[in-house]
Amino acid sequence: MTDFVSPRVAEPSSAVPGIDWPALPEPVGASMLALQFQLQQSQWWSLEEIRAHQLRQFQALLAHVVVQTDWYGQQAAFVELADSPEIIDEQLFSQLPLLCRSELQQNLPALTASEIPPAHGQRLDLATSGSTG
Repeated sequence: MTDFVSPRVAEPSSAVPGIDWPALPEPVGASMLALQFQLQQSQWWSLEEIRAHQLRQFQALLAHVVVQTDWYGQQAAFVELADSPEIIDEQLFSQLPLLCRSELQQNLPALTASEIPPAHGQRLDLATSGSTG
């Protein structure tokens, strides 16, 4: 019988001089650890809990895009839902029109937010050949 050998894991390095263990990460590292912790916890949530959080995040995103993009700001279904005090559920979400690829390609500037929250970081311009394969 062979002994189990654990793979070598890099030792944590502390961002605070004089503090070796437990290592204290840089602020960006602390944010990543917090995010990892949330994801580890949420993997055990029920489908209903996950869906509720996703719809709550969608509602926040919707409020942003109807104000910050010309496209969604002119789409009655999205504007009405964003202005409604009603909490978005699966029924309301499923009634929203889908954005098809040709609409995206033809209206990219109107679909680009005029401003993004500063805490979200800088905007990067990306391009694609349009190939899916």
